[in-house]
Amino acid sequence: MANEFLTRSEEVVDKAYRLGAVVSRSVRSVVYETEVRDCSAPAVIKVREAESDDAERQAERWKEAMKFSHPNLLCVYGAGTCVLHDEPVAYVAMERADESLAGVLAERSLSEEETTEMLGPTLSALAYLHKNGYAHGSVKASNVMAAGDKLKLSSDSAVRTADGGSTADDMRALGMLIEAALPESKSAVFADIVGHCLAPEPDQRWTVEQVEKRLYAPVPRIEVLSAEPVADRSEKVVEEVPSRGIPRWILAGLAAVVLLVVLIAAVRHFAGSNTAPPPTAPVAVASNDIAPVVPSPEPAQIPAVNTEGRKGGGWSVIVAAYGSRAAAEKRMHSMLRKWRNFNVSVQEPGGERVRYLVVLGKGLPESEAETLRKRAVASGLPHDTYIKKVM
Repeated sequence: MANEFLTRSEEVVDKAYRLGAVVSRSVRSVVYETEVRDCSAPAVIKVREAESDDAERQAERWKEAMKFSHPNLLCVYGAGTCVLHDEPVAYVAMERADESLAGVLAERSLSEEETTEMLGPTLSALAYLHKNGYAHGSVKASNVMAAGDKLKLSSDSAVRTADGGSTADDMRALGMLIEAALPESKSAVFADIVGHCLAPEPDQRWTVEQVEKRLYAPVPRIEVLSAEPVADRSEKVVEEVPSRGIPRWILAGLAAVVLLVVLIAAVRHFAGSNTAPPPTAPVAVASNDIAPVVPSPEPAQIPAVNTEGRKGGGWSVIVAAYGSRAAAEKRMHSMLRKWRNFNVSVQEPGGERVRYLVVLGKGLPESEAETLRKRAVASGLPHDTYIKKVM
């Protein structure tokens, strides 16, 4: 960089924000660690070189972002312009993120379930901006970030639509983000969303509301069998199953209970009779996706568990990856204070790239690692937590 301010630290910007260690840098700006008065949360400050007029316009946009109030947008604490080493600069102090989606995608693509979880907060933040007359202006993986236990979009790129911001461009960028997250074959839902977001004409691209409607579309109605009296089982009854409501695993459990009650009643009836029991007819069970079950007079045999197909150990649950051990250990200690029930540690896997992984558990079988990952996410850890065989 030509400008000296972009390589110095331990300076104070606008008499308020001390420049700490460099977090990242681009062609015209550098992001430093900093501290914000009366705020205990980690913060960073972006310092951008600019001509005076450009700096003023950029600072005004950042000041407008200070008014945003949404749980899935990074907080902006302060912004302005000043002269640093005889150079006009614009700066913005904001909430620090722990990691970005770009870091995850550098390691692996997302599953469709993970992509759906990522899109929830992203669409919510975009809907907030669009409804308030703003476009995000930079929807991409590096700006989808994890801050604490929340997924958030950066907010320093937002532009009023009256000043040239384009919500249609946001939706095109969203389609490209999904493409990056799901580079392989997609389901009909995601293929439909991507196709409409990448429509050539801006007015043909879907809005946030249309994407949400397709993403969370009701499940098509299906035929099910009703639980009928034993005397009349000849007619199939078609019922309309609500698209949202009781989860399928609960309905499956209820169906099993109904079947068990029928079997117990039949056994008691046959036990008290001196004659042989009549042939048992099929019993129809109400369920979303369970076929009619024909109970057998013989007790069911419980199959032995086959463990031959399970993969060996060596798996860990990866919460985050950092370029330095200090940053990884800082995240580890932060997690230990909040999630004391998890065995959190830092691992340095072999290989050419030096990366320090914040992990849960070590040397686990793959199935146990996946179970631990699900429990960790349910406890509030980031949704992009994943498992990996770490050597």
